Amino acid sequence: MVDVDRIRSVIEPVVEGLDLTVVRVAWGRSGRSGKLRIDVDEKRAGPVPVPYPGSDLSSGSLDEATREISAVLDVHDLVPGSYTLEVSTPGLDRWLRVPEDLEDFSGHPVTVVVESTVEGKRRISGTLRGTGEHDGVAHMVVEEAGRTWTLDLDNVRKVNLKVVIEGFPKGPTHGKGGKRKKR
Repeated sequence: MVDVDRIRSVIEPVVEGLDLTVVRVAWGRSGRSGKLRIDVDEKRAGPVPVPYPGSDLSSGSLDEATREISAVLDVHDLVPGSYTLEVSTPGLDRWLRVPEDLEDFSGHPVTVVVESTVEGKRRISGTLRGTGEHDGVAHMVVEEAGRTWTLDLDNVRKVNLKVVIEGFPKGPTHGKGGKRKKR
């Protein structure tokens, strides 16, 4: 079994030494071998402008991060068997992992997936309005179509930036799953 939390704890000092930050560590199967994906980005110093401009990491920075991460993983032997290491930027639909991310990306469109339904919904899309605390419970605030949702962070499974491209329709345009309807 691959322990992604242990991997994160081992690679974070190396990545931070490159003036980067670890956004996500994910393990999955890819055929007979495994795939370890590590998303890194530049360190931020405060709020991110709306719309999200994406990462400015160069391919040289990613190559250097890949070499350094690979070396430390080999030394600690944290992944048994053969696997593919993929080091990448988090993409435009990046995962917002920690409360600092939620604050820095306040004002951005997000999609939130919750563990237990909230008023019958498991997925809420809207504009992130930040975080707070009430009676010792941390929460995030999302505005959706004129409605304000206050979501307990303990109930939030995943938060991703929502990619909004002006001039493009929202969602599939050819029916379910993006497949063309037969005529």
